[in-house]
Amino acid sequence: MKKKLFLLLMSLVMVFAFAACGNSSEEQAEEETTAAEAAEEPVTGGWEIDTEAAAVELPEEVQAAFEKATKKLDGNDLTPLAYFSKQIVSGTNYQILCRSLPVTENPVPKLQVVVIYADLEGNAEITNFTDFNIADYTEGDGADLHAEDVAGGWEVPEDYTKAELPDQVKAAFEKGIEQVGGSTFTPMAYLGSQVVAGTNYAVLVEGELASQEPVSNIQVAVIYEDLDGNAELTNICTLDPADFTMRVE
Repeated sequence: MKKKLFLLLMSLVMVFAFAACGNSSEEQAEEETTAAEAAEEPVTGGWEIDTEAAAVELPEEVQAAFEKATKKLDGNDLTPLAYFSKQIVSGTNYQILCRSLPVTENPVPKLQVVVIYADLEGNAEITNFTDFNIADYTEGDGADLHAEDVAGGWEVPEDYTKAELPDQVKAAFEKGIEQVGGSTFTPMAYLGSQVVAGTNYAVLVEGELASQEPVSNIQVAVIYEDLDGNAELTNICTLDPADFTMRVE
């Protein structure tokens, strides 16, 4: 009798244990689902890079160097978005802004500046990757409109790439730069957007101040568009090519 009672009690304990485990698994599944759904939602206040832009058409010699240098690249799919700087050495260094997509199960795209060295014999290699964080060039308290010669022999090439902006971004961009007299800004790449009380758009531009000796700079311009469709240039930051030149080990 005692043996039967003991077996009955053990059976009840196991039933409750399985039920508890079932509830725990269900709760965990619900939590994971909620977390996954939250991860899919855009983060308010954060910059979201443009993932729709097609590869830009690079100048012929730059395209050739890019293809040679990336031919044996494994684990990373690079889409060139803008060629914006070069440096003459014993050969040529090219700086190209790319959208980088890791070859993984759940890839997360990001922006990177790739430096490619092309020697005098037609060989080419990647010498540096640098992550390009939009926030590093858009958080400021005013305009950075200075035009200075670029140190280190880097220069804005005459054949830098230009880009057509998406219609909504283009309309906001044109409204925003109307307010800036004495300067011209040529769009090179649409970088991304930020949801606020309205939308901020980040655009890579070639900027030139009107002066006796115009100097070109590569800059990130931020255009704010409010909910009524009004737009203004709220910040601009000049890039320093030296930030992207440390050699890959």
